[in-house]
Amino acid sequence: MGDMEWGILAPEEMVSLRRQQSLGLQASVRHFNDRSVPGLGNLWFPMPLVWSILAVALAEEGHSSVEPLRTANAIEAFAMGGTGDSQNPRVQGRVKLNGNKDWSFSNLAKRGTYVTQPFRMGMVQPLQELGYVIGSRFGSFRLDGEGHRIMQLPAMQSWKDQLARWIRIKSKTQESPPGLSPLVALPADVRKNIQARVKQAYRTSPEDAARRRALIGLATGPNEKMLEREPPPSGISHEHWIDLRAGAALIDLRDCALDVLRAVEGKLLERRNANEAASCGVPEMTRYVQTKLRDLQYSEKRLGPRIEVAGEHLSCAFLADCRKDPETLLRKLVTRDGTVVRLEAADRIVPGPAAGDLRADRSSEEEAGEVIDNQDFAPQLFRLWNLHCLMRELNGHENPQSPDYPTKAPA
Repeated sequence: MGDMEWGILAPEEMVSLRRQQSLGLQASVRHFNDRSVPGLGNLWFPMPLVWSILAVALAEEGHSSVEPLRTANAIEAFAMGGTGDSQNPRVQGRVKLNGNKDWSFSNLAKRGTYVTQPFRMGMVQPLQELGYVIGSRFGSFRLDGEGHRIMQLPAMQSWKDQLARWIRIKSKTQESPPGLSPLVALPADVRKNIQARVKQAYRTSPEDAARRRALIGLATGPNEKMLEREPPPSGISHEHWIDLRAGAALIDLRDCALDVLRAVEGKLLERRNANEAASCGVPEMTRYVQTKLRDLQYSEKRLGPRIEVAGEHLSCAFLADCRKDPETLLRKLVTRDGTVVRLEAADRIVPGPAAGDLRADRSSEEEAGEVIDNQDFAPQLFRLWNLHCLMRELNGHENPQSPDYPTKAPA
């Protein structure tokens, strides 16, 4: 996985164990998100891509004494310094950088100065897939053909020179280039370059770019109701539609399974709070949660065919578990979990290390982006919404994921 190319935006505190309650389906969720909207990682506004390209260029030309990854983190932190106390989702590091007096490159490049999950972490895949860099890890990236081309644009050259000076003079003051603020719009020529790459670029298959273009052509969607229909909408290929429908169905079915486990957890915590032994045999617990198990198996009958036709092996194995008898199914689910509830010897279910963690469930790193509150897009596949937001901004409009932003670029 390299430098967590699938790492995505998350709060600045340590990720809770409950967020890892993925039931062994992380790879499947990644697969379907990537087949739905190929190659864009967690890109939903373009500025982080620009910071990353600049970091690779500076490191490659020897302006930075550290490798591209730490250079990118430092540039991102530097850009955040001029945002004040903005609560915009485009801004990170308010807590980490609050009261910081040393804005030098050497300080911002240190581990621990900035957030543990910067925007940079979600840029590995788009940097590669859109043709800006070559290399397998962020730390070893070098500019590729399109990276050199975008760096020839006047704004990119100017920003590179300003950042090179910042690195060289070791200034501790917060004087980041205003045009690199996460809150402002990129110049039209930079936006045009990125837009062209989103529509045309691919690393492994022209089908990847074709799928992105098809979704852009829809303007909105697909939404949940559209995904219930077997025939694809105009412009979407049959194979793409299979992946879109399967991905959304898998998320829904997995969420039904998590409902079962929440009921199991609730029963165990109820016993613990009553000063009773917080454990339960599988047969007894099956009776307690039989309604939830029935709901899950009903959902499997409804959603299973959509998942099965895609042929992704881990999701098909999950379907096979859902088709077992109720006791075996419960045993399989608890074994898949192991964080909130787990199976002990003698076939007894006990609380796991994350039991009682009341923070919102986010069972997959692939879903830790913004919550989608828009009926035009299926919420199960967050990249659909991300692509829409990205293209709105690249076309010179406000970004729906950060209303009223970006503002116009400084003159």
